[in-house]
Amino acid sequence: SLMVNAMPSVEGIDETRGERTLNGPAFQSDTHKGNLAALSFEWQFPRTPDNLMPTVQPVLMEIVMDELGIMATGRIRENLRLMDIPYSKLAWKFIPSARTSGNEIFAIDLMCPDDKVEGAVGVVAGALASLASAQASVREFVSCKDAAVAMMSSAVETQEKENAAYIDRCIDAILNNAPLSSTRQKIDFYASRVIEDETELNLFNSVVSASLLDFSGLTVSCRATHPVPTERIQELFHQAWDKAQSQVHSRPYSNVAYSDLPPVPQKFKVVSSKTDPTSGSSIWIFSNGFTVVYKKMPTEGKLYCSLVMNGGFGNIPGLVQGEGAFYSDYLNLCMINGCRGVDFFQALQDDGVSLSPEVSLANTKISGIAPAEKFPLLMNALISISNCRTLDAEEYPFYRECQQLIHEPSSSDYRRMSEIDRILCPDNKFSVYADPHALSEGFLNKAESLFGELTAKMDDGALVIVGDISEYVLKKELLGYVHCFKTAQKAFPRSQYRYQPVSGTSVYTVEGDSDVVDIVISAPYPMTSDNIISSSVAELLLKRHLAAPMAQAGFSADVNMAITSHPQERINLRISASRDNAF
Repeated sequence: SLMVNAMPSVEGIDETRGERTLNGPAFQSDTHKGNLAALSFEWQFPRTPDNLMPTVQPVLMEIVMDELGIMATGRIRENLRLMDIPYSKLAWKFIPSARTSGNEIFAIDLMCPDDKVEGAVGVVAGALASLASAQASVREFVSCKDAAVAMMSSAVETQEKENAAYIDRCIDAILNNAPLSSTRQKIDFYASRVIEDETELNLFNSVVSASLLDFSGLTVSCRATHPVPTERIQELFHQAWDKAQSQVHSRPYSNVAYSDLPPVPQKFKVVSSKTDPTSGSSIWIFSNGFTVVYKKMPTEGKLYCSLVMNGGFGNIPGLVQGEGAFYSDYLNLCMINGCRGVDFFQALQDDGVSLSPEVSLANTKISGIAPAEKFPLLMNALISISNCRTLDAEEYPFYRECQQLIHEPSSSDYRRMSEIDRILCPDNKFSVYADPHALSEGFLNKAESLFGELTAKMDDGALVIVGDISEYVLKKELLGYVHCFKTAQKAFPRSQYRYQPVSGTSVYTVEGDSDVVDIVISAPYPMTSDNIISSSVAELLLKRHLAAPMAQAGFSADVNMAITSHPQERINLRISASRDNAF
């Protein structure tokens, strides 16, 4: 599918390839009917020359822009919190030469309340100005570089291998002279380079400065119910830009990820060691009952871990429908080792350790990735989360306000799925769909109660580690940390979750911002390995058979089939048909 026939070049093609004249900066203000103001900061850069498209230059430019987007949104998010400006959307995008016939585009998009627009303009302009003046530090840059590579790796692991993706790459190659290299090849190239961090930072700073300091391609636009005058937006932008360039951006770092550990008790050891016959993993049980599962695999010098605990938001007394989806954020809202949870996880990220909490209906996980040499920091961080955590009421009001902005005008797809969930199970208080109105004053207390209960019985779970490290070295390292986890020396029964799904046939009409028909079928279905595989095959067959007739009618179809275990083992099928025009 990647082979194309050679074609003679066509004379008379415009060599500008659709580029618009760069004569900014331009400032725009407009009215819209939305509940929130929408800000956009967009830079257009001249596209990569055709003769350089088959080289590594487009790949490097794309990676630098990814790093810039991650770094810029991180600084903006931090400053929005300091300025007490809630927001519902903060995103960046980069459209490279490979995907367009015109200029390359880098943009920051932000949505916030109307009355906070002026402050938001200053925050975004200030963050970008500090980066334009080459104020990125080595530590901050390395953290963003690792995040950019992880983002690409995630895209490789989750992307669907469909013909459309290959066709798009062929089209880009023909029309835009884009290289046919895959995301996997880009990652391998980037990881294979041996460059000092300081040297790479200099390259990053020079590219960013050259890009952002060129206002000829800049457009700043604001759409709001009560729009700010264009002259005022321009004034705010230049004031914030000039001020940020004259100040040195500082980012505090400390050893917040480390806690004081008690000495290892005498005779503390591994009391049980066995091999799981299915996965080949080693299972170790220590003197305090803590369980570690280890699987040796080639992971290019990284360790993957997951601290799994028995219990989730389904264990919380008085749970309100729509509240469960927020408990995964709790660790960012509490104090860990005396500092804000957000700062704690950022300090870890800057040291190369990424941790991500997830609270589901029945389980709680803290998963992470770390270089093998950072294993002591990884374990210390998990111990800090378990033992050195306190409730922090100061962060919660801002968080709740942001969540209300995010979910109230949320995407039509999310609203539809939430509505379908309420229709199928109207009394399902364990829903995974978020409802910001469920965030009450007692949320923090309930969340701390859950984490306090779980971290007091860490033997009712397991620490899973996957990586390329010898079992002897790992087991020896673990002895210095495992004794710090609190254990109850007894098992706890798994909670039962009961609610009644509806039966029969129903038709509902819900007002939204797009025209979509959802057909949803749910029925009891045993969760066996054969059934799970069969459902995946059936999903692919449905997609294949629906594609042609839907396309002929001007529709696009999305098919989703999944087996759930609660409240009973059921199969859920959703077919969504949509098109741009009303029908």
